Amino acid sequence: MDYRESVGRKVIYQTAKQLIDREVSNQDLYALYSVIKLGESVCDEIINEHSELFSSKYCIGDRASLRRAAIYSQFEYELLAKDFPFKCSALKVNNFGKYVPELRKGQLILHIAKAQHVNELPSVSKYKEEKALLNNFKSKQQSLIHDDIVKLDDDRYYGIITFGGKNKLEFIDLVIPSYNYKEVLEHKELTHITFESKKIKKESNEEMRNRRMSLKQVMINKLEKQGE
Repeated sequence: MDYRESVGRKVIYQTAKQLIDREVSNQDLYALYSVIKLGESVCDEIINEHSELFSSKYCIGDRASLRRAAIYSQFEYELLAKDFPFKCSALKVNNFGKYVPELRKGQLILHIAKAQHVNELPSVSKYKEEKALLNNFKSKQQSLIHDDIVKLDDDRYYGIITFGGKNKLEFIDLVIPSYNYKEVLEHKELTHITFESKKIKKESNEEMRNRRMSLKQVMINKLEKQGE
């Protein structure tokens, strides 16, 4: 049976590799790669040019927090490329007002989170565990084989764009967690992809520069406000 065989609108995959191959193109991956690389670039500039903003004990004082804020703020303030291929929303993940960006395209839901190493899951949290339940490949495939459409109530799957590195960005990775959020079923490291194909549409230098300047100002404003 072809893994792309569908019931109605639903497309069922046998493996996480098939999910990645089908649901995310190199253009999609480049868009995600660019968001994280821009966050890292702005983080570097602020640390190098505005060290005084880190003097307050209440500001975003460590590199990891600043990098994460620079990545997430691109979604909060709509500082994305004009043709960004994912639909974005803010997902509330705790009772203390913490939100994370949630991205959707086709049948794939993505979050962005820091990890310690490539091909490794980020720290466990309730919202990640709940989303990982979507990755019950075996159950969905069995439902399709037995024509049990009633049990096949969700055609979505879940992945995480991870990034990491202490003093510099060392990797960007797409991981597909297991149903129980215990292991990585499949991963694709974005830092090893060559994004030089003519098929990949890129922003002009001016567009990228404008986004960088806007994000940098947003982050400086955040730091100054925290230091008041």
